[in-house]
Amino acid sequence: MLRTTLTSASISLFAALCAGAAASSAQTANYAGVVTTLETGLNVVQGVAVDASGNVYIAADYQSSIEELVAVNGSIPANPKIVKLGSGLSDARGVAVDKSGNVFVADLGDHTVKEIVAVNGTIPLDPTIRTLGSGFSAPHGIAMDGSGNVYVIDSSQSTVTEILAVNNTIPTSPTMVAIGSGFKGAYGVAVDASANVYIADTGNSAVKEVEVNTTLASLGSSFSHPQSVAVDVSGNVFVADTNNRAVKEIAANDSSQVLTIGSGFSSPKGVAVDKFGNIYVADSGTETIQEISLKPGIFGSVALGATATATLTFNFSSPGSIMAPGVFTQGATGLDFTDAGTGTCTILGTSHTYNAGDSCTVVVTFKPTYSGTRYGAVTLSNNSGTVIATANITGIGDGPQVTWRPGTKTTVGNINAHKALYPTSVALDGNGNVYFVDSDTTLYEILADHGQISNNPAMRTLDSFGSVTSLAIDGSGNLYVAAIGIIAKIVAVNGSIPANPNVVFLTNGPNDAAVAVDGAGNIYFMSGGAVQEIVAVNGTIPPVPAIPTPVTLATGFSGMGLAVDGNGNVYVADPPDHQVKEIVAVNGEIPPNPTILSLGGFKAPFDVKVDGVGNAYVADESADAVYEMVAVNGSVLADANILTLADSSSGIITPWGVAVDWSGNVYVADFAIFHPPSIGQLYKLDFADAPRFNFLPTTPGQTSSDSPQTATIVNDGNENLIFSLPLQGTNPSISNQFALDSGSTCPELTTSSAVPAALAPGTSCTELVSFVPVRTGSIPGSLTFMDNAIPSTQTVILNGNVEPTLPAPVITPAPGTYNSALTLTMTDTAPIYYTTDGTGPTVNSTVYIAPITVSKTETVKAIAIEPGFKSSPVTTYTYHLVPAIPVFNPVPGTYGPSPFTVTLTDTTPGVTFYYTTDGTLPTTASTLYTGSITVTSTQFLRAIATETGYSNSAVGAAKYTYTSPTPVISPNGQDFKGTITVTITDASPLAKIYYTYAGNNPEVTSIPYTGPITVSRSEIIKAIASVPDEAKSAIAAQIYTLTK
Repeated sequence: MLRTTLTSASISLFAALCAGAAASSAQTANYAGVVTTLETGLNVVQGVAVDASGNVYIAADYQSSIEELVAVNGSIPANPKIVKLGSGLSDARGVAVDKSGNVFVADLGDHTVKEIVAVNGTIPLDPTIRTLGSGFSAPHGIAMDGSGNVYVIDSSQSTVTEILAVNNTIPTSPTMVAIGSGFKGAYGVAVDASANVYIADTGNSAVKEVEVNTTLASLGSSFSHPQSVAVDVSGNVFVADTNNRAVKEIAANDSSQVLTIGSGFSSPKGVAVDKFGNIYVADSGTETIQEISLKPGIFGSVALGATATATLTFNFSSPGSIMAPGVFTQGATGLDFTDAGTGTCTILGTSHTYNAGDSCTVVVTFKPTYSGTRYGAVTLSNNSGTVIATANITGIGDGPQVTWRPGTKTTVGNINAHKALYPTSVALDGNGNVYFVDSDTTLYEILADHGQISNNPAMRTLDSFGSVTSLAIDGSGNLYVAAIGIIAKIVAVNGSIPANPNVVFLTNGPNDAAVAVDGAGNIYFMSGGAVQEIVAVNGTIPPVPAIPTPVTLATGFSGMGLAVDGNGNVYVADPPDHQVKEIVAVNGEIPPNPTILSLGGFKAPFDVKVDGVGNAYVADESADAVYEMVAVNGSVLADANILTLADSSSGIITPWGVAVDWSGNVYVADFAIFHPPSIGQLYKLDFADAPRFNFLPTTPGQTSSDSPQTATIVNDGNENLIFSLPLQGTNPSISNQFALDSGSTCPELTTSSAVPAALAPGTSCTELVSFVPVRTGSIPGSLTFMDNAIPSTQTVILNGNVEPTLPAPVITPAPGTYNSALTLTMTDTAPIYYTTDGTGPTVNSTVYIAPITVSKTETVKAIAIEPGFKSSPVTTYTYHLVPAIPVFNPVPGTYGPSPFTVTLTDTTPGVTFYYTTDGTLPTTASTLYTGSITVTSTQFLRAIATETGYSNSAVGAAKYTYTSPTPVISPNGQDFKGTITVTITDASPLAKIYYTYAGNNPEVTSIPYTGPITVSRSEIIKAIASVPDEAKSAIAAQIYTLTK
């Protein structure tokens, strides 16, 4: 992999840019957060605390107990349950709670510090109440550290006292230690995780910090009678600045940066902060408990197409004028988040001058166009165009969202023409602009036109970095770049990256790599195998040197890609482990020692991105594939369904980067360097647009050969996709001459259907579409779904074409077997093209003009072709030419005993014969017939006829049986006296002779002749000869008469 480390030159550049950023980007305003009233009607409310579960505790004058507002799932609901804790309090001013649920109270009325003891984490109805320590005069503020030590501030004595715990419990006679000095009427105290103590030094109108090494320092300035302090997990300090009627935030890494948060307070006296960064204020002027949320998510869930509004307040810490507020959806204006135009920041205009301490409002309208979490931001810029305040905003679009499979793969821009050959990372903003990195170094932007990338888009170079691993974009359109050794932010102006943009470097660790950003503006990155988070302050990462210290979320990764979903889960693409890993959030935050899920069995996942509903997309470099892990309720589970979106079969070679837009299209940076001579490319996998089906031409009444074609409709939203009941016909409806096959899985509703049908989130169904025309011509059509998505009509465009089809040529005579050459004729209404070698005829084949002669075995194929018509079916006739069976002359039979000749003839002229005389089957290797065959014995003749271009004839056969010679009886018949000797002979030496002497005809069962016969009486001797394989001879006969 082409990876390098940050060079010394880059580090120098980092330092210079950071110094410039620190000098030029001091904020003059800040987002105040959203203020929610949790409780009203209190009686001189003084103190507030919050526990790890989100329960809120309230201390008030003249109430004998502490009130608890009970949280549900970590938050205080509307009309919360209220529980009274303890009794007998006199004048509770401060309240704190430890991790065991024990509640601690600074009771000014009876000069004591008290503990309301919990049992199993809960305060019982009649709890034990302990008095801790002694010697207090006017205990006002109280705080706890992680070891159970209690910190008490005594406003009368102007002291801070630490009551030391033993094993997390305050003993009966505890050790008490004074902390710091020089306070004047101090009211509030807080302590952070490092045991640094923060004091609201009320009489001195100051906030002070006593560090662990006892160093005393003042934080911030311009406070007036601050009465309470709190500190969050990142070290930011929150101050109830009572006489300024404000709540202030002192930045953790820059104590000179003091922001006013919230608004509308009358007399804030108590402040607390929970683990999520929500601030709770006890306002004695309005007798309320208020919550300030600096997190995004103010809109919650809004149905697609519906609208919601929210008012965002910005506080000014220095005077000046502003430009018109910017309201963005990932850098785009006019999308989901827009300026309603009714806020004072907008109405007062650009000529109004704000003084320090002033506020103005921006009213934002949220109208979601897509399902899932939507990210945006509101920015205020000074008249020079520099952003001075940012409020990140999120909302959730509730509804179905339709995507389609299979998608269409297209290239994004002509990047190779710009000498960009090997893209490695990709991201896109709300305007549709595509950002990518080539060869790990050069950052490019492909400019969209009205949200779309054209065929030949403008493209520009933004900057060069070393070994870029990933890109991310926030709600304002700022672009984040992760390279080996740096995490940088390229600052957007009015939602877009300008020419010569300002680059702010956020980290420069030697092992920093991979970056993601959430809806709150928090930055996530990899560093030395750890996933770390830089927590945004009021929606913005402050400039150097105030960048918050990164928080380690989890370790043990070798990640290349990083993503975070709307639920706060963080995903890491970990190639060496062949997995994508998920760091599981709880209530939107990554807890200590989080659960880590291993997802999928990938080969080398290089990048991961998440869409609005939580589906995760993975670029697997070694598998040459891009995958989707389907989310359930906004998060990917360990057994998630994994879909292959594209692989090598669709032209993906080496995917390194992946991104997804809000409509469900996926973008792939295909590196391809490991597959020369291939070069890399940016691809768009278009899943948002319905497919178009163009069917192959066919004939009326016939289904096209490419039917059915498959359309898969997917619900990528977070609510059911509801298919509507049709007022007429069916839903889905399909045009005439197109049909849905029975294998389709989408519901088909009719006017008689009882209820609509639903497709659950993350599921799909398929329609199998066939083209079955009944007429000729070009036939357009559509497959249309009616549902509750936006838009409510989903249409698949269908196109078919039916040309008039020519009839198949007629060939005469019919195919078959013939004994001689024949003449073929062809007829049709259009020109005929034919072949005789078995290949398919085309317009380039021989044109039929006149009858053709077939003089050998061959296959004739003919087609009719004429412009404006569909070519005819092919007529295929095979003609077998075979000679007639050879004819034997004379006909087979019994002949002899004299030799005779046999001749061969055939009705097929010009043939050649081959024959055998032993009964075996003849071949062309047998005896060649050149003339008559002489037969001198019984023979079984077989013959075939052959001719060039013909098949061999069937075998002709003739058996000729040869007759044995007639025996000779000597002497001839005569009268004789006494005896006579008779002999019988035969011309064949193989003959066996059989005879009779009684005048009956001999057979081979008669008396065999073995030698001369002595005749002594009148006899008629008859004899036959028999030779093997020959017919028996004629009968020889002689009459011998005995005379006296």
